[in-house]
Amino acid sequence: MYFSEDEIKVLMGMIRDAFPGCTLLIELLSSFTLRNQKKHDTLKKTSAVFRWGVKESKELEIMCPYAKLKDEWNYTPVMKRFSPLFITLISPMLTNANNRIAKFEISAIGFPLPTV
Repeated sequence: MYFSEDEIKVLMGMIRDAFPGCTLLIELLSSFTLRNQKKHDTLKKTSAVFRWGVKESKELEIMCPYAKLKDEWNYTPVMKRFSPLFITLISPMLTNANNRIAKFEISAIGFPLPTV
């Protein structure tokens, strides 16, 4: 989200080396939100910039092959509770546009630490 793709690779390698065999829960920004960040309600009020996002959680697994995607939870079903009719109508479009929490298992075997 706030890191570049190269910084994410280095950070994931550091996590792998420091916590081999760990389970990692990570919030993933959607590539839709990355492209439309100028319209994001929070970013309009700060100097923060989104630098990396994914369309699918599997993209992190491809980028860091030692991170195996085990599960993910999209924010769309939670949003339906706050605006049932409207969110239900547009939920097919929102699912890929919303952030998600993804669960990864991190393996430390056979993968060198990436560098920037």
